[in-house]
Amino acid sequence: MWGCAVNHVIEEGDRWLRKKAVATLLGVSRHTLRRLLKSDQSFPRFVQLTPGVHVVRLRDVRLWIRRKELQARESAPPAHRAPSRAK
Repeated sequence: MWGCAVNHVIEEGDRWLRKKAVATLLGVSRHTLRRLLKSDQSFPRFVQLTPGVHVVRLRDVRLWIRRKELQARESAPPAHRAPSRAK
């Protein structure tokens, strides 16, 4: 069973990250990540796989970052808003 070839490709966003990797991705300490989890209910919740192993999907963290960027742009005064990117 384990020797058979599996033709399943895991998408980049389907990767699971542990808390240390999420903290590194965000550029914060693990302590700051813990405070963020307590204070921001919109942050994706970690799933406990086994005792001591908590993970979250990379795509969920990226989506949270995008939402935060949009909120920051919307709340910025008009003179300080970044110019829109033409596509």
